[in-house]
Amino acid sequence: MSVATPTIRLRLQPSLAQRPLRINGVHPRRVDFLVNSEDMGVAILGLLGFTTQAIMEKTGLTFGQVNYRLGKARIKRREYRQAASPVASWLVREVHDNPLLATQMSTQTLQQLHRAGVDKSPVAEKAHLNHHTRRNISSVR
Repeated sequence: MSVATPTIRLRLQPSLAQRPLRINGVHPRRVDFLVNSEDMGVAILGLLGFTTQAIMEKTGLTFGQVNYRLGKARIKRREYRQAASPVASWLVREVHDNPLLATQMSTQTLQQLHRAGVDKSPVAEKAHLNHHTRRNISSVR
């Protein structure tokens, strides 16, 4: 008695060398940060700690394209967020050493806190009330 062995047939796709690479009718290009400003833009935004979604919106690239470029450039946004990257260190020094920039950053932060509705703290409210109460009491005397 013979047992029939199943035949497995594989459909092999042509190798990459045999078929043209096209995505939406366009040949992909090599990533080159020194030649292509779009690639350099992704690197700069990544060094500044932008999220993948934000970089996608600014550049029009896909999630995979952004992450590929960031990986190729060995950019770790986590380092920026932890102030461990050279760019983060530079930014902290610039804000610390430049009073005008520090004032502008404080103004922007206060505006954001106001928009968020958290610009009034109980301590600040108490200090504000004490100041007005003292002024009103002294004007009565």
